[in-house]
Amino acid sequence: MKKLFFVIPLFLCLMSCRMYSDNAVLSILSYNLYLMFDDVESGDEYSPFRKEDGWSSDLYRNRVDGLSDLLSKEEYRSDIMLFQEVESCKVLEDLIDAGLGAYGPYYYGIIENISPISVGYISKYRPIAVRIHSSSSPRPILELEFLIGGERISVFCLHAMSRLDDGGYDERRDLFSLLSVLLMENSDRLCIAAGDFNEDPATGSAFCDVERGEGSGVLHATGKTDLVDVDVFYTAALDSSMDCYGTYYYESFESFDHILLNSFAFDGAGYDFANAEVLIPPGGTDELGRPVRYVPLEKTGFSDHFAVRAELVYNT
Repeated sequence: MKKLFFVIPLFLCLMSCRMYSDNAVLSILSYNLYLMFDDVESGDEYSPFRKEDGWSSDLYRNRVDGLSDLLSKEEYRSDIMLFQEVESCKVLEDLIDAGLGAYGPYYYGIIENISPISVGYISKYRPIAVRIHSSSSPRPILELEFLIGGERISVFCLHAMSRLDDGGYDERRDLFSLLSVLLMENSDRLCIAAGDFNEDPATGSAFCDVERGEGSGVLHATGKTDLVDVDVFYTAALDSSMDCYGTYYYESFESFDHILLNSFAFDGAGYDFANAEVLIPPGGTDELGRPVRYVPLEKTGFSDHFAVRAELVYNT
C-alpha cells in the first residue's frame, strides 16, 4: 500500500470546523500543474526541472508565487482543489505559504512514492477519511471522504496515463474500470471524480459518451442529466448548455480534464450541480488561445492544461 502524506495541524482542524460548516456553495477545482517539481533534487526530476538545466530555488519560488497568485484569484479559488503532476507535499505547503493560505485554513496531502509526479489536494474541509485505491495501473486513485453540511461526500482524484506515442491505453482502461467500480460502490452518496483523464469522452474508447454506445468503454459519461445513472456519470464537457470547451491542445482541442458527478448531484437535496467552466489563465495562452506550459528560464506560462471548476449549491 502506498503511503499518503496527510497534514492536519490541530489548530487548522478547529478553525476549519467553525468557518466552513455552513457554506451554501461547494466549489471543486481540478488542475494538471505540468511537472510541478520542488527545488530539492532527488534524481527523479524531468528536464527542464533539474539543476543541470538551470532549475534553481529562485526559479521555483517564481513559479510557486505565480501559481499561488493564480489560484488565489476569485475564479480559481475553491473549497477543494485537486492537482495532478505534483512532486511533493512541499509544493502544496509552499503554495499555501506564498499567499493561498490567506483564504484558508487548508488541509493538504499527496500520494507519496508512486512517481516523480503525483496527485494531491488542498482543501478547506478536513477529510474524515483518506483512501488510496490501486489496481494493475501504475497510478492509484486518491479518495477523500468529507462530511459537509451533513452530507457525506466522496471525492476521487486521478491522473490517467498519457497517450504519448499512442501508448497507455491498457493502463487507462484499467484505471477507468477501477474508478467506475468505486463510483458504483459508493452510489449511496454524492460522488465527485476529477482529474486528467487523458481521454476525451467524445472520441475516447475506454472513457466514452454513453450515447455513442461504445462496447469497449468501461467508464461512461454524459452531458444530459436525464441519462445519469448508477454507471453513467455527468461531465459538463458533454453538456451542450455549458461553455466548457477543450482543456488540452495537441493538433486540436480535446477535453481531457473532467469533474464527474453521480446522480446525487441532481436529486434536489443536499449539494446539487449548479455550473462548471474551463478556466483560461491570464498570460497562460498563446496567440491562438492554446494553453502554454511553464518555461523556467523565460518565467512564462502555467501549464499545458487548463483547469476545470464546478460549483454545487446546497438545497435544504
